Amino acid sequence: MGRRLPTSGGILGIAALWLLLTASSAFAEVQKSEWNGYAQISFKVGGRGAMLVGPKKAVPGRQWIWRTEFFGIDPQADIALLGKGLYVAYIDVGGLFGAPKALDAMDEFYAHVTKEYKLNAKPVLEGFSRGGLYAFNWAARHPGKVSALYVDAPVCDFKSWPGGQGRARHSGRDWRQLLSAYGMNDKEALAYKLNPVDNLAPLAKAKIPILSVIGDMHDWIVPIEENTLLVEKRYKALGGDIKVIKKPKGGHRPHSLADPTPIVEFVLKHTTGGKEVTEKRPLPKPTVKSGNAPRTGRRNLPWNTPTLAKTPKTHETKERPAKGMRSFFYEGASYKGKPTWVFAYYAAPKGSPPSGGWPAVVCAHGGGGTAYPEWVRFWNAKGYAAISMDLEGHLPGGNAHQVEGNHPVGAGHQNAGPSRIDWFGDRDLPDNEQWFYHAVADVIAANSLLRSFPEINAKKIGLTGISWGGVIVSTVAGIDSRYAFVIPVYGAGFIHESDSPGLAQWFPPKNMTTRQFEDYKTKWDPSAHLPYAKMPMLFVTSVADPVFQINIFAKSAKIAGGPSTLCMRPWMIHAHGNGWNDAPEIFGFADSIVKDGPPIPKLDTPIVNSDGRLQSKYTGEFTEAWVYCTNSGGTWKNRKWHFIECVRKGKDLVAKGPLPQGTTAYMIYVFKDVGGYRSNHAATELVEVK
Repeated sequence: MGRRLPTSGGILGIAALWLLLTASSAFAEVQKSEWNGYAQISFKVGGRGAMLVGPKKAVPGRQWIWRTEFFGIDPQADIALLGKGLYVAYIDVGGLFGAPKALDAMDEFYAHVTKEYKLNAKPVLEGFSRGGLYAFNWAARHPGKVSALYVDAPVCDFKSWPGGQGRARHSGRDWRQLLSAYGMNDKEALAYKLNPVDNLAPLAKAKIPILSVIGDMHDWIVPIEENTLLVEKRYKALGGDIKVIKKPKGGHRPHSLADPTPIVEFVLKHTTGGKEVTEKRPLPKPTVKSGNAPRTGRRNLPWNTPTLAKTPKTHETKERPAKGMRSFFYEGASYKGKPTWVFAYYAAPKGSPPSGGWPAVVCAHGGGGTAYPEWVRFWNAKGYAAISMDLEGHLPGGNAHQVEGNHPVGAGHQNAGPSRIDWFGDRDLPDNEQWFYHAVADVIAANSLLRSFPEINAKKIGLTGISWGGVIVSTVAGIDSRYAFVIPVYGAGFIHESDSPGLAQWFPPKNMTTRQFEDYKTKWDPSAHLPYAKMPMLFVTSVADPVFQINIFAKSAKIAGGPSTLCMRPWMIHAHGNGWNDAPEIFGFADSIVKDGPPIPKLDTPIVNSDGRLQSKYTGEFTEAWVYCTNSGGTWKNRKWHFIECVRKGKDLVAKGPLPQGTTAYMIYVFKDVGGYRSNHAATELVEVK
């Protein structure tokens, strides 16, 4: 088997860890990378992606914390613990909701890392959100192998979420996945007696301490009274040791604490007895190289996110002025050895900002677009500060959308990054020379910039993008968890599955090698990143969009990792301007997240009842509801759609008539009509009949 890692503590630098790993043929499939300045290895256990991140100097006993789900999301405690000498480990068991088959995979992972890497026999389990199911359930299965539990806004009863049997909203897609993972039907799942809230005795008997960090009563995704607070009450009754930290006015996200010290102290207390190793040199900046980026088994991240999270430098300019707003360059990712400059317009509403600062929106344009003053003014009029930037290395040109001066379109500048070449036409270049890499980096940097402005409320910054910009922001949503909400318009993920000849031509078999296609699917396409997007998202489109078809757009909305709503406006034109003016749901959704405005309607997955009619549970305000169905095949944008009116029956919408024979796809959508002004469009997921 070759050499093992030392069994005692000591220096384990990046080079040393990699050397030990590659010394044995058993580790031929190990991939080396860095994560936030620490050595990371990625490997497979039982066919599942797994990761181990090592400290620069390990504490005695090779202590570790085991993230059970959502690796890399709100990682401040993990990073701090690496600095104190602990390891951070993860195996991808996503989609299994703590079911026995997930625990089996975790058993195999535990055996592997404790044997091959000599990790301590008693890790701390760390469960975020649904990760709580994995953490509690594995601890109940192996109470003698756990030193402590740190859980954050945890799901402790799947009847609460995704089951929706209490205050939480039912999540149909997740519920179906859960039933499949557990091998149960609805009746069996609702009678299940081994949820964490019901199975705390093994933990209490083993005297496992628990720390839970939660928001207060504003967590509407995983209500605390049905989950953490119930665990707290029952665990204390069993004599268990549990501490709950409530974040005032906190919701389900962000997870962790801005200052993770209480979490770090808890973990150290129950692993090292409070002892720690303090690094005596500054951390090196991460230098993730092309083709060697961190992997989770589902995606590849080439971006240097810690650097992009820092406030970028700005450079004032007299180029392309616009009345009433600031025009400047801010620095983006480096391109051929020097930072790029990104042109931007920025303005805040007139008057004094509200308490806490203005909410704000980052605006990402589509193909052929640029920074648009009109877009900034649109959001200013709604009470938001806004920034609109050029993502193709250009200065604004022409006269569309209040661009002034009628300058040439597509004019570059001295410090520009790369421009877009067709659909990933620069794929032969290194990652950090490709346009999409820079577009994503520029949007993350724009968030970092806005957060530094004193008039901005850093907790209320959202993101929207149109067409190509929708693709960009869908990717960013899974990378930059600081955004309060994200709204892709027209464009999102699964571009390679499009039936449009204009898009299909850029993918196999006509284009891309096997390696390039794999790179694209795991690195650039939003479908690799959307499962990691935990903020609320609104996906806005038309059923007949000519570029990004409704099936791939709806599929993108379905896989988003957080609350996701599909807004389907049947006849929405694909264009800048229309992409912010024609859908009042866009600013209405933003208001619902950061201004306590009324929520956009939500509809569950439609089901076909016993008499062949569709029905769906709903919440929210609307005046009309319709089934939208087609019995056509072929290209999505050319399909003919039919309508069936729905009526309300209690908490359900029910179609007035059955689906037509030969139906190939359907959804239910709702809207609010007041004097001909239509708003609050929302739809169920699109169901395809195979």
